[in-house]
Amino acid sequence: MRHRTKVEYDKLGFGLAVVFAGLSVTWAGRQFRTLQDMLGPEFSLGKPEATYQAEGWPEVAAAGREWVAPIPQVRGNGWLYEVFAPPLLAYDKTKGAFALATARPSVERVGLTEGPELLQVQRQPYRLQLVGYFTSADGYLAAFASPLQPDTLLARPGGRFEELGLVFRRFEMRKVAVGRNEAGPVSEVTGVAVLYDERAGTEVELDSRTRRFTDTALAVIRLPGVRGQTRELIEGDSLSFAGATYRVTRIQFAPPEVVIIENAPGLSNPEEKTLRPAAPLADAPVRPDPVSATAATLAHSEAGYPAP
Repeated sequence: MRHRTKVEYDKLGFGLAVVFAGLSVTWAGRQFRTLQDMLGPEFSLGKPEATYQAEGWPEVAAAGREWVAPIPQVRGNGWLYEVFAPPLLAYDKTKGAFALATARPSVERVGLTEGPELLQVQRQPYRLQLVGYFTSADGYLAAFASPLQPDTLLARPGGRFEELGLVFRRFEMRKVAVGRNEAGPVSEVTGVAVLYDERAGTEVELDSRTRRFTDTALAVIRLPGVRGQTRELIEGDSLSFAGATYRVTRIQFAPPEVVIIENAPGLSNPEEKTLRPAAPLADAPVRPDPVSATAATLAHSEAGYPAP
């Protein structure tokens, strides 16, 4: 009896479900017609008559822009500031201040053929050299040579070199040791001129046997195209050749090295270059020594005194 009752309930449930489904379809149809009436005849929820075409965005021509070249700062042509590449600074102990280490990638040139060539780095000679001396009844007459003046300069103690800022205070003979041999020390008598340097405020001694040098570094540079044409430059000096300008920014003794800034036609910005000697220093031309027989002979003939 239980089995028959359960079947009856199943049939009753199935019938109710069919009735509920029919009611749902009828209600949905009515709602669909109501919605169409509300939207109006121009709206259709059915299948579209034409294929949908997407509308594209209007094209806008992009204006081309380029980064302008960096402008040199007031401290010099090498101080160039780019967005991600500021100048490289280094502390210069000699000047006690920060200086430009490299403004642009350094180009090392050894044995240049199209630009200046470094021959050697040496100390700058003092602006006056003692090349000889003479004796007379009036005392000593000294002969001097200066790279700043072409002629041999003759002077007695008490004289003044106006253009050089030097005062000739006294002249004396000294015995100096020059070496040793089996018998003992070997000495040599030499003339010494004592001058007062008005620029430095100190006394300076010039020896007739040797040249006197300063602590300033001097770069001997050969220009291309003309054999034997050289220039001697210190830091800060500039030279021009074939439309290009070269400025010396740093000179180093050991190893010998010179850093120059080149400003030439065709370069958008000044370019930094490092020069090194192409040959050993022994192969480089040697400047004539002012302490020479030629200078002494000239001094003798001008003064009318016998040779020392």
